[in-house]
Amino acid sequence: MPLKFIPKKPREPANRFFGALSSVQIALPIAFLLAAIFAAATSSPTADGLSLQFLRDLCPVFLIASLGVNALQQVNGRKLSARVATLLGQVEALKATSRLESIAFQSNPSFLCISNYVRHPDGNYDHRIVNINQVGMDTYNMPRERLIRKWAVAELGRDQAAVNESGRNCDRAKAMDGTHEWEQEYPRLNFTDRPEIGDTGRRLVNIRGLPLGPARAPDEGDYILLMMRDVTAERSAIMKLELLMEASADGFWEWDIAKDAITYGPKLGQLGFTPEEYEEIYMNEANRQTTVTAEGACTPVPSGYTAEGLKTLQAYRNRLLATKPGDDNFTFERQYLCKNGEYIWMMNKGKVVQRDANGAPLKVLGAHIDINRQKQVEETLKRKSLQLDEKNQLLDETNKELNQALKLKSEFLANISHELRTPLNGILGLGSVLWDTHLDNEQRDLLQSIRECSDGLLLIVNDVLDFSKMGAGKMVLECIPFDLRACVRNAVAVMGLRASEKKITLTTELDDRIPHAFLGDGNRLRQVCINLIGNAVKFTSTGGVRVVVSYLGDEEAPTLPQSSAKGGPGVPQRTSRIHFRVEDTGIGIPPDQFNRLFQPFSQIDASTARQFGGGPGLGLAISKELVTLMQPAHEGIAVESIPGTGSTFSFSIPLKVVEQLPLENQSRLEAEIEKTKRAALANSLPISLLLAEDNLVNQKVALRMLGQLGYSSDMIKIASNGEEAVHFASEADYDLILMDVQMPKLSGVEATMQIRLTQGTISEGGPGIVAMTANVLETDKQMCLQAGMDGHIGKPFKVEVLAEVLERFGRKVLARRMLSKSRAQLAASVERLEPLQWVLDAKSKLAQ
Repeated sequence: MPLKFIPKKPREPANRFFGALSSVQIALPIAFLLAAIFAAATSSPTADGLSLQFLRDLCPVFLIASLGVNALQQVNGRKLSARVATLLGQVEALKATSRLESIAFQSNPSFLCISNYVRHPDGNYDHRIVNINQVGMDTYNMPRERLIRKWAVAELGRDQAAVNESGRNCDRAKAMDGTHEWEQEYPRLNFTDRPEIGDTGRRLVNIRGLPLGPARAPDEGDYILLMMRDVTAERSAIMKLELLMEASADGFWEWDIAKDAITYGPKLGQLGFTPEEYEEIYMNEANRQTTVTAEGACTPVPSGYTAEGLKTLQAYRNRLLATKPGDDNFTFERQYLCKNGEYIWMMNKGKVVQRDANGAPLKVLGAHIDINRQKQVEETLKRKSLQLDEKNQLLDETNKELNQALKLKSEFLANISHELRTPLNGILGLGSVLWDTHLDNEQRDLLQSIRECSDGLLLIVNDVLDFSKMGAGKMVLECIPFDLRACVRNAVAVMGLRASEKKITLTTELDDRIPHAFLGDGNRLRQVCINLIGNAVKFTSTGGVRVVVSYLGDEEAPTLPQSSAKGGPGVPQRTSRIHFRVEDTGIGIPPDQFNRLFQPFSQIDASTARQFGGGPGLGLAISKELVTLMQPAHEGIAVESIPGTGSTFSFSIPLKVVEQLPLENQSRLEAEIEKTKRAALANSLPISLLLAEDNLVNQKVALRMLGQLGYSSDMIKIASNGEEAVHFASEADYDLILMDVQMPKLSGVEATMQIRLTQGTISEGGPGIVAMTANVLETDKQMCLQAGMDGHIGKPFKVEVLAEVLERFGRKVLARRMLSKSRAQLAASVERLEPLQWVLDAKSKLAQ
């Protein structure tokens, strides 16, 4: 059915009147509401001056819109009520937003205020605060009602110059249509407090301004949001830092990172530039030189930099820009160009003094410190160090050559010692055997001469070796109990025969107060006494030689633990100082020859020395070194002499006293008894022996000495080289092997290592092995012990030494043999008990 348009009937005049009246009745409350909002907006701006300003500007719009809608649409009452409700909701939302913005404004920790500023026709500015937060009121120290809408100059009496500067910066912010930041000085901020003594009250403030737009009234100017911060203390600290750096350094600089501008202080005298010249050299982009990098690229470098200096600076710049708060200090070194064209080294020490809200550095203060002198010293030291390294390298090479020479020397001495001691062993050994046979007086006299010559030759060999040890610093003194009186008497007895032959007297005077037993190296002390007495006897033809030993007193010493008394049961309680003096009536020594006395291989007069028997010239030198070792803090050996009258040699040494000597040193009678026992040693110590010796004479000496101890030839097996020694040791179980070191085919050291490898040590059931060799150096002894030998006998040796070695190691072998026998007997007993145990077990089972 087609639609038809039915036109509305025109309203009656009465209806149009009542409709208009209804619209007016509804619109009036809305108008009053919007008027109230407009009034509130005019009298009380919000935090940023925008929200209520926005309400105020919208009030007419809301009113016209409401009336226009009612007039044009002529809505009924229900539609109008819904519209009013929607409008009221929007107003409430705007009021809530305004309250939030007001809270944010008031609680901000920074100084915030909204001001409107004006410029008067005379060019002066004035401003008044429209709204301010709590921090701002605390800064001014004034209540809100005394600040709000009070003109700063006209009503509050603020400084016109400061207000003018603030107004000009507000105009700049308006022209920029954005945030503008500046710093300016105010006479004071606090209105009521008086400045402290010494404080001018002036404050430097940092201000940021954000324009908000013009005020409604033309005479009220423009609105602006201001955030202010007092930086007086901060800038004062920076100024103090600049002054301190200027006073202590060689120039300072300030780097504004935001502007990438560096300002240099006036103290650049060591470079020869003015600050302006300096900035021109380093900051002018056109003033650059081209440097080719290692990669071949061309890099423009400011003429004030070296390529390495620029690289260093860029590296520190990048590191500085990446720092966080707390990491503010930095130091680096680089070269600076001087006006004369030279470069000098300077140290840069800087500190970040300002950062933005995100912690990025904004400003850096630094100082130059001239370290060119220090660098020159370092360069000199480096050059000297390189030279020293070269010299050290040369010295190392020289030391290697020296060590090689010392090694050759040691080998030479070892070989010489071995070659001399080998025949001496035959002479002294066979002479000792021959001495114990039946001889007539003439034969005994001739044999005595042979023995004395041999002893003299052995003494020379020992002196050479001792001197070699001292030269290498390897002389070590023993610390064992010894009888001082017996030591001195023995030294005198050694020289007694020679003195009687020369028909001179040799007397001894021993102080009765001298203790009998001391702790020290008795053998070396005896050697010193023999050298001094022998030297006196040698150069004395008439008169005599007098040996005096005196007691000088005790020096208290701390009590030592029992374990510290090596070699004896006595524990040293005190230290006695003993003085030795050897006087003679010989030829004397000229005073100008004293300096040659203790020189090695030196004689005062060669012809006189030959007249009195000569010698190698080592005795006094060795004696002095030994005395120095015994008492390092004293003068050594003193000499007094008158030519043609005689000489006196003297020295004093400290010796630790022990209560008693070991039992073997107590009496000669016991020693004789022990000697008798050793003569029948084979009866009490029946052990099997293997003698490894390639020299026939030394074989004969060893067999004769072993025969004196009761060991017949059928108890001794002889091996002529190292291979035979290993072979014989594998075929039979020998209790003790006397092993020479230098032998053909296999040395004694190599033979010992093979025997130990197959048979083990004494504790493991192997034989005892003792080196019997002419290699007597300390290194030779250590080599023998490291190879697995149990002891060492140096050639030539006496039968008493051989007996002692046989007894010491023979006892160990016998103890091992008895232990093995006991174990075998125990094992046999266990085997016999096992059948009996089986019977008992069977009987027990039957009973069950």
